[in-house]
Amino acid sequence: MKSEPYEKQVDAAWHHFQQFQKLDTFSEKLQYWTEHIGHYPLAPQVIIIDPTVFKGGPNGSFRFELTPKTVDDRRLLYRATLDFHRIECAEKGFVKLFDGRKAGLEIRLSTATRPVDLLRAELKKITHDIDSGIAGPTAEIGELRYHWETNHPYDFAFLNEYQPHVKVCNLAEDWDIVEYEAHLKDWLVAYETGKHLQIPLPTRQITGPLEPPALAASDENSGKRDQHINTDGQVQLSLRQIAYKYRYEGKVINELKKEEIARNAGFTGKKSGNKLLDHYKGLETSEQRTSCGRDAVKDILKVIPTLTGSAKDTAEVDLKAAKIKKL
Repeated sequence: MKSEPYEKQVDAAWHHFQQFQKLDTFSEKLQYWTEHIGHYPLAPQVIIIDPTVFKGGPNGSFRFELTPKTVDDRRLLYRATLDFHRIECAEKGFVKLFDGRKAGLEIRLSTATRPVDLLRAELKKITHDIDSGIAGPTAEIGELRYHWETNHPYDFAFLNEYQPHVKVCNLAEDWDIVEYEAHLKDWLVAYETGKHLQIPLPTRQITGPLEPPALAASDENSGKRDQHINTDGQVQLSLRQIAYKYRYEGKVINELKKEEIARNAGFTGKKSGNKLLDHYKGLETSEQRTSCGRDAVKDILKVIPTLTGSAKDTAEVDLKAAKIKKL
């Protein structure tokens, strides 16, 4: 937009501003922001140079604001901010994203004659890099390790942080290598015990305050069927059911995150991210989530065991409504 006259920028911004103001929840505004306003989820307390103020247009001055009002809003904001910085750090060569490390390891494992020795050597190297500072240590290293080692969900509320945005930036630099170290430990145990022959390599996801770590399975059908497996390896969710789960947990699927979410769940089809996002957009309200009758009942029943707290309560209310509509 920088190459366009300022007047056209204002006109385009005014259109998005009107749409933005119609949204009720913070998660909806965050999704719209990252899709139409800017990939970086800005908030007033972290803005240094504010690019979202428009002056002198036919409708007067107006300003976009993405302000978290609740603790859950803060969690959504800082998780989205972390994901942005992780990608940015990778593009600048500061870090290597977890997916890239995992893919490289799987290639080496596929040809290794002694995979256990390969995993031990890789784990030793990564742990040394972290402990010696080669990986770029910050104060958050120990915190991240604790959450992965104990399978405790990571909380992005950051209520007591003086500069939460600085913490997010630091986390972004450490997140992938600490995650990789945790997964190497899991994979080593799987190979040492022979469990890798029965289940795919585990992929934990520490993504929010209520979401339990999950295992993601590789997809034999090249993206035709999505897999989403919980810690006991028994719950498999379809692509649509993953969208249900994200809606109930108040988490955002948008253009920036759709491919990563689908890929982390083992969904590798070229259109998987788009399909996931389409499902997510079509499940915004309770009416939409329960309008498919028999299919809605099936989907919600499959998702409920993966939910906790208020997310589970909301799903159970939807289930009752869907059962009535099925009759």
